Amino acid sequence: MNRFIIDFISLREKREGILNKYLDYEKLVETVEGPAWYLESKAYADKSMLSYAEVLEKHFTPLLIDRKRSALEIRSGCMGSGLYICLILDKIAPDWKETFLDSEESLYEILKQHVGVCINLTEDRIRVSQETLDIISYVIENKKKPIDEFEKQEGIHLFIEGPIIVTSFDPMNIKSTEEKRLHQTFIGVRLNNEEYVIQQPVITYPKDGFKYVSKMHLILKKEPIETNESLIIEGIGEIKGRVRKKGNEILIVA
Repeated sequence: MNRFIIDFISLREKREGILNKYLDYEKLVETVEGPAWYLESKAYADKSMLSYAEVLEKHFTPLLIDRKRSALEIRSGCMGSGLYICLILDKIAPDWKETFLDSEESLYEILKQHVGVCINLTEDRIRVSQETLDIISYVIENKKKPIDEFEKQEGIHLFIEGPIIVTSFDPMNIKSTEEKRLHQTFIGVRLNNEEYVIQQPVITYPKDGFKYVSKMHLILKKEPIETNESLIIEGIGEIKGRVRKKGNEILIVA
């Protein structure tokens, strides 16, 4: 098992060298959701007629080894990896739970400390298989699909351009590509020093991370009211700016 643990850490370190801070999300989800799933699995086995190994194999392992799902649903995949890090720690450091809640380290960092080896991963250790390339294509297409479907909907397509600051959003209901993000439930923004909460699907065009966007795309059922240098949008409010119309599209530049 030690060889597999070292291989896992080696690959994780290589990924961290490529992804940098973006890997922090995976570590955080593993640290929060992994132990929760670990406890759930123990409770499930306690009430089940199956052995713990059978419970894992039937109800928990499939999520982790489904490569397409774990690549598409990062949070779900991290729940699985977090659970199995807990199980590995049970084997190599049975007392890890005694200090875990007081530790500021991620579950993965705790694992590294207990393994206690220096990992050096050379470039030729990773080979990208055709399966990996197929999974990447699958993930990209599944991320694009809901955005494409949104853009094809009927209605009044409203585009809002300007310096827009995102103040709140639902991180669990976002579909994103490199160029666009579909907020499927709501988004809060600051525009022209005014606060707006848009409680409907919205596409944003990110400018710098999640905080700044250059444009938003909404689909309205009811045409907004145009006033002198502004639009009054039902359920959202008044947005000031220059308005241009073309067919079923409206652009307001704030």
